[in-house]
Amino acid sequence: MNQALPDTTVLIIEDHPLFATGLRELVNFVITDCHVLQAESLRDAGAVLSRHRPTLIIAALNLGDCGGLETAHRLVQMAIDLPILFISGDEALLNEVARLSLPRCFAMPKTGDFYQTAQMLTECISRASVITNWRAPVLHRQGRPSSLSRGRRDIGGRVHLTQKQTQVMQLLVNGLSNKEIARQLSLSPETVKTHLREIFTRMNVRNRTQAVSLFKKTPSLASLQEGSVSGLQSFDGDQDGLDD
Repeated sequence: MNQALPDTTVLIIEDHPLFATGLRELVNFVITDCHVLQAESLRDAGAVLSRHRPTLIIAALNLGDCGGLETAHRLVQMAIDLPILFISGDEALLNEVARLSLPRCFAMPKTGDFYQTAQMLTECISRASVITNWRAPVLHRQGRPSSLSRGRRDIGGRVHLTQKQTQVMQLLVNGLSNKEIARQLSLSPETVKTHLREIFTRMNVRNRTQAVSLFKKTPSLASLQEGSVSGLQSFDGDQDGLDD
């Protein structure tokens, strides 16, 4: 019989002690009254899941006894109907997992500082419909609300832009200056700069050159499909690349 645990139980599967400790601290920072279970391998995770049914699983994709897509497949089979947040320092691997279209699975790159990662974890838990007790909303160090609530990239690398932002991006890729984009779209140059700032945030880039490069080399960005969040690195609102 399963042991009685607090309402919110998170299982962390990570074989790197430093990352495991960091994830535990992160979970306790984001969620109040949370019980954290830990496993260092997929085999250990199976033993834990035989005794407990956690609210959420956070799992590294590369473990000592299993790695990559096999980890994703096996864990989904072991934890039927449970939300799983996969983590990895390899974004290409995260994109491969995305193409599997696994149910109730999300992704979080091992990048970003503590507060950025806390924002990402909060978003993923919300998308997984996990009901729990939250701490106060996590803010950027500057005290501004996170752009995560507006949406950026999902596990497949897709970006959600408004219709007007899409038009700005397409003209940017065609080499138009801010003034030319403003004339084409009947906007003021300052409004164009505002749209560019938001585009940079959602793409996780810092200037127009990076935005154009990412757009051209990433098919899912070039099609500008709608999506949600999985990237971690936040754009903190510097002005680099907003002007011509």
